[in-house]
Amino acid sequence: MHNEKGEASGQIPGSEEQEAKKAEEDPTKTASEEATATLTLDEELARLQEELEQERDAHLRALADLRNYRQRVLREQAEQARYATAQLLEAIIPTLDHLEMALQSAQEHGEGNTALAEGVWLTYRQFLDTLGQFGLRPIPAEGEVFDPAFHEAVDREEVAPGDPAEGTVTAELRKGYVLHDRVLRPAQVRVAVARE
Repeated sequence: MHNEKGEASGQIPGSEEQEAKKAEEDPTKTASEEATATLTLDEELARLQEELEQERDAHLRALADLRNYRQRVLREQAEQARYATAQLLEAIIPTLDHLEMALQSAQEHGEGNTALAEGVWLTYRQFLDTLGQFGLRPIPAEGEVFDPAFHEAVDREEVAPGDPAEGTVTAELRKGYVLHDRVLRPAQVRVAVARE
């Protein structure tokens, strides 16, 4: 089923010729179709570039979030490691108090000069130094300006108005301790206040 020119019978004879003739007759139509196709491609390219830019921005934000998360986790881990001994030290502090009271009592009763008392004082000081290596420090109190962040006022001592001692700690009733920069236990103190 081929015609004389050997074309398949399913084709319309001269259809290519007809399209060529139409193109010759109406050259603006082909140019406008090409312009429309070019415009559509430019629009598509612009849209794809905008999508790419949005994806790039989202990617950069996700990277920044991940970096911030890692830094926060590292800070939290360092904080946990720094204060990991807090519970143990809080449990040891009352033992330090009792040891100190026993040593002061021995001194008050004239037993402070014995070799045993001196050995216990040395052991006590060494114990404090060891705890200090882990960040435990006593809070300075007597003679210091009262600071509610570090001191707990449990008693008051009246002084004359305008006395330079006003607002200072006149006695430490119980030692306070800090671990690095965190208060484990505030110092209980007596504070000088102006007489009314």
